[in-house]
Amino acid sequence: MNTGDYRTALSVLCEIEKPDDHILFMKAGAFDSLGDFPDALDAYKRIIQEHPEGFYAPLAYERMGDIYLERGELPLARASYEKLLTNYPDALNSQDVREKIDKLEGKI
Repeated sequence: MNTGDYRTALSVLCEIEKPDDHILFMKAGAFDSLGDFPDALDAYKRIIQEHPEGFYAPLAYERMGDIYLERGELPLARASYEKLLTNYPDALNSQDVREKIDKLEGKI
């Protein structure tokens, strides 16, 4: 998908008045793909705050950790990953996140 497609998607997604966690996750992903990490992080945080029991909350924590990791903010990456494991120990992505934490050992 090119950046124009993500921008078009964002314009549609931003018009939705009461987005559910799926819409918010799509919005966050579009920001993420465009390299707009501050807005992506805000959208992921909104998922966690507004839909903590939703399917996308653990995925939002992981993506936040990934963004922080990509930006070299290792303590924030680890904190996001650990919050996922604390709040959602049985999440589908918990094993992947454990492996990411293991790779961070010694780098922080």
